[in-house]
Amino acid sequence: MRKKWVEYVEPFRAGETIAFDSSVFNDPVAMQTSWGALEPGGSSSRAVKQVVTGDGKKIRYYPTLTSLLFVSGFTLACPLIWLFLKSPWRGSGQLVESGFAVTLALFSVIFFIAGVFWLKSMLTKKTIDLSKGQLVFGKRRDALESIHAIQIVPERIKLTGSTGDPGTISRYYISYELNLVYKDASRINLMDHGDYEGIKQAAEVLSDAASWPIWDMVEKDSRL
Repeated sequence: MRKKWVEYVEPFRAGETIAFDSSVFNDPVAMQTSWGALEPGGSSSRAVKQVVTGDGKKIRYYPTLTSLLFVSGFTLACPLIWLFLKSPWRGSGQLVESGFAVTLALFSVIFFIAGVFWLKSMLTKKTIDLSKGQLVFGKRRDALESIHAIQIVPERIKLTGSTGDPGTISRYYISYELNLVYKDASRINLMDHGDYEGIKQAAEVLSDAASWPIWDMVEKDSRL
């Protein structure tokens, strides 16, 4: 199993596209497809689960409970702290410093709005309906015939920076995207997290069900 937590040893930085010879897949669409991260960011742990219905006709993608709790906490943390400090439990219900109150209120609004958009993105419906030959992605509906392949793309994301002292280095983790590639070389993301084995297994389940080839950049690039 590949390590999730890695030290910076190669010129492969978060959010950057590295040179990759996609001709290894012997497919003209692969040559036209981007091999950088579709949605820069990701998660160090498994944030999305793949669920196949009992009849095998639908494959769905849901956020894990852990990821939902984390994002919910991120969304509500500052607003709840602000409400607590303004509540009667704090005596007069007034913050000690009005400047701090304004700053916390501003951060509360920013965190809440960002969190709501994050949750909305996580809860976007993602279903591959084999019986109808359709991909459902939020309000979007695409024919499965328009999909050409499954793509696995890694991205190194900075965890900590170097302190500047001799012997210290920046630390990164690797997140892996599971994308669908259309026949026009455009892409759509299904999963993005740091469990490579989980991403690989999900790709194989999808490939077996829909007969799409898997383009795994991790397997084909010896630098990763």
